[in-house]
Amino acid sequence: MRKETRQTLVIILIGLSIPVLISLLAGTLFAVIILRHDPVTNPKGPNEATVAIMYDIRRRVATYYAEHQKLPEDMDLLLKANPDARFNSLNKPFVLSINPDKRTMTILSLGGDGKRGGNSFDLDIEGTFQLVPGGSGNAESTAPWIKDPVNAVWPYERDLVNLSTSSPSPKPSAN
Repeated sequence: MRKETRQTLVIILIGLSIPVLISLLAGTLFAVIILRHDPVTNPKGPNEATVAIMYDIRRRVATYYAEHQKLPEDMDLLLKANPDARFNSLNKPFVLSINPDKRTMTILSLGGDGKRGGNSFDLDIEGTFQLVPGGSGNAESTAPWIKDPVNAVWPYERDLVNLSTSSPSPKPSAN
């Protein structure tokens, strides 16, 4: 009887552990596939590569601003160390603008066609960041995004935000 009890106990433990192992494996795969994909450090496709370049421009501006407490007079000089930073991943020039408040800067990519509007490779990607006096020099504290360009290439996040801020559907009338 003891041997049968032990065998039953082993079968129950194995039966219970299989779903746990499957759950752990599924969670790990989800994290690796979905959560670990970062368009800034590991871009997939030209739009995400453009966002990565925009993040690099912001980092350069933040570093300059932290050292000099002002924006550079000539953005070309700032970007000279990396000439590729002047162009999006489809070799079209960025539109860099310092906003009238002198504290925010906008980086605009007009996509592969170089014109306003468009989808896919012609997608316009815009990012605006604010310069914070006394920041540590890292981009997150010195130049936080007001409008993060990642949101343009991660439409499912944009859709989730839209869902959470949209008003509820009207209730059908009771006629």
